[in-house]
Amino acid sequence: MDGNFRVAPWDHGKALLNQRVSRLIFYGHEHSQKFCAISLQVRLSELQGVKAYTTVDHLSGKQISNSIIAFPPLAEQHRIVAKVDELMALCDQLEQEQESSLDNHDTLVATLLGALTTATADASQFAEAWQRIQANFDTLFTTESSIDQLKQTILQLAVMGKLVPQDPKDEPAATLLKRIAAEKERLIKEKKIKKPKPLSPVSENEIPYELPNGWEWSRIGDAALATDYGLSDKSSVTDIGIPVLAMGHIQSGKVLLTKQKRVPENVESLPELYLDDRDLLYNRTNSPELVGKTGIFRGNQNEYTFASYLIRIRTLKDSVLPEVINLNMLTPRFRETQIVPHLKQQCGQANVNGTVMKNMLIAIPPDAEQLRIIAKVDELMALCDQLKASLATAQTTKLNLADSLVEQAIA
Repeated sequence: MDGNFRVAPWDHGKALLNQRVSRLIFYGHEHSQKFCAISLQVRLSELQGVKAYTTVDHLSGKQISNSIIAFPPLAEQHRIVAKVDELMALCDQLEQEQESSLDNHDTLVATLLGALTTATADASQFAEAWQRIQANFDTLFTTESSIDQLKQTILQLAVMGKLVPQDPKDEPAATLLKRIAAEKERLIKEKKIKKPKPLSPVSENEIPYELPNGWEWSRIGDAALATDYGLSDKSSVTDIGIPVLAMGHIQSGKVLLTKQKRVPENVESLPELYLDDRDLLYNRTNSPELVGKTGIFRGNQNEYTFASYLIRIRTLKDSVLPEVINLNMLTPRFRETQIVPHLKQQCGQANVNGTVMKNMLIAIPPDAEQLRIIAKVDELMALCDQLKASLATAQTTKLNLADSLVEQAIA
């Protein structure tokens, strides 16, 4: 029970007990038994459990039988139990009302934020939606859930061209895509990458939303220099060899370099499957809600590799293009339009393979605007994190105040 010892009266007829449950028999009326349960709950919560034969905390029979509880007169026991029942019912009611209020709050936040991302190209409509949010910001973003929704909206606005202003002087994204194609041809000629199968042009009926002038829709396979499946060599827990990054290392758009299994340095898949700094990793197989998560690897060249359930996306790195592709793949609309329709489930796992991934659509801004977008996203995400931290501090203050008030009331 990990120290969370619980006591309750049983009034449901005959039953068999588990070995982790102790039966205590008290003489007296039902209210007396309830009073004993209340007193014991308070007392046992103060006791330190012991560990024997198992890592789970438990109380011994001796600890329970030696516990001291105070007994008021019988009539007062009845009054105490009645008051506790009354207050517990009130707590249950307050909890239900709070859950209902939070649900309504989340719905309101989702509706108002949704108005931003579904607004048409009409600037007045977008401004009106933002004005409603701005006027109620302090009351809207008061929970972690609402701040998470705000983060998702920021990402979505970023790849829709609504987060920073456009500059008509910026070199259009079409020029960047031509540069990517030329670099890919060079690498193919030098036999550094294999020639991929051509992808079909982006058609009008595929486009999820309209983009500003100077932006382009591109398939991931056209924006990338190469996409590769990870190695299938067996890895093991050891301190020797090359660390293998797996699906669990991709979290919130980043690749965490926490504890990994390793493979020998001489496996056949290397050195082709070493990671370079700012390569993207895409999770092609996982539970349905986690398939498609993507993160940027930040680390030294030729020190890490990656498992077969991941796909490496490598692209030009003389700009923030890797970060922009990652940004696209983190947005709710990308998941809704590019991932979910292609999910295939088998044996409790879902999959969206590399061929499908290369055909997924991403929005590419001009080079100069990419820099402005990434800078603004970083700034706003930091503010959201600060807002979350202040909520946590406020919640801790409230809990400490509540504990203090309860202690005074008991005293």
